[in-house]
Amino acid sequence: MKPYVRFFEDDDEEEEGDYTEGTSLDSEYAQKALNGYLEAILFSEMDEDDEPLDRWYGINSFSDGSISKAREDINRFLFQAAELTPGFMEVIRPEYIGHNLLLTRNHHGFGFWAEDNNKEINGILDKIAKRFRETYITVYNDIVEIN
Repeated sequence: MKPYVRFFEDDDEEEEGDYTEGTSLDSEYAQKALNGYLEAILFSEMDEDDEPLDRWYGINSFSDGSISKAREDINRFLFQAAELTPGFMEVIRPEYIGHNLLLTRNHHGFGFWAEDNNKEINGILDKIAKRFRETYITVYNDIVEIN
């Protein structure tokens, strides 16, 4: 086992821990997964007029605290996925990871389980995503919050 560093580094601090040998960590992959996750919130959640949030809001509409929560969830998901299915990052686009994590955890009727390609890997990712609690979204003063 070798030490790992977080996908997203805060103030260049390293977090020590056991990590599966041979799995490379990629900050660009994690950032794209985070963007996909935030995009999925915006296209899958509705406002009070039953319009998707992405009609009025973009990724920059999230509060700093909400982005930190989402980043933490993406980190946790990617580490768990890398432990159970090393190499998944080579076959599944990061945006799909973000989209499907949100859609699966929030029971939106689509997610990892519905993907036709890489069924075995998506089955594992689906089980990991279902461990995450559902998120709730609020908008106040044009700021999108993840609760």
